Amino acid sequence: MPRKCTICAHPEHEAIGAAIVTGTPYRDIACQYGVGREAVRRHKDHIAPAVAKAHEAGEVAEADRLLSTVRDLLQAAIGTITQAEHADELRTKLAAIREARETAKLLLEVNGRLQTAPTFNIIMAPEWVEVRTVVLQALSPYPDARLAVAGALEKVDR
Repeated sequence: MPRKCTICAHPEHEAIGAAIVTGTPYRDIACQYGVGREAVRRHKDHIAPAVAKAHEAGEVAEADRLLSTVRDLLQAAIGTITQAEHADELRTKLAAIREARETAKLLLEVNGRLQTAPTFNIIMAPEWVEVRTVVLQALSPYPDARLAVAGALEKVDR
């Protein structure tokens, strides 16, 4: 069984990791924390996954903050609609409705419940029909190959 990393077991392993990430020479880190230079060098391989995990967690937290902001915007728009109704301000109410609609649409897109990107059916595209025709014509001197390609293309067309 391999030995445990002496840096991972070190009481100041976080500070050592930070020093490695900031580019402090291994020799300086080793002297400062009383560990071997080679142990510091080997430990850098343990840092990459931790940094990646921390970065991913940071991205998730940022996405959560943005999503929360969008939800707050939706609530504000809905509140404005209510206020405009009470004040009998039709223009303000209509503007707030538009904002609420666009914000709700954004929330649905972010949550994957609304697809706004155009879909393109390549099988029906004239370019695909042309390529298919050219390929099959080029294979006409080779009937076995033509049948095999036509069969494969037929499976794609479904």
